[in-house]
Amino acid sequence: MLAALGPGPAEEEIYRLLVARGRATVHEPAADGGRPESEVREVLTALSGRGIVVTDAIDGAAPLFVAAPPRWRSAGNYGGVATS
Repeated sequence: MLAALGPGPAEEEIYRLLVARGRATVHEPAADGGRPESEVREVLTALSGRGIVVTDAIDGAAPLFVAAPPRWRSAGNYGGVATS
């Protein structure tokens, strides 16, 4: 799925967990994947920096992470990562 961007196994797993949920705080994919929240937060933040995940923040609430819509991703907006 993300092979063109060269993700590691943790990134691939956490991204798939996020896609399955649609949107999630750090807690949900951490619980689903049996990974520490600190690791999931780090991976989601990195994926966000690459444009693969977007953050939906609401004042006073834990940020929600959402997989970037496919149309947006296909436009080549990967935070500076080459797509071809």
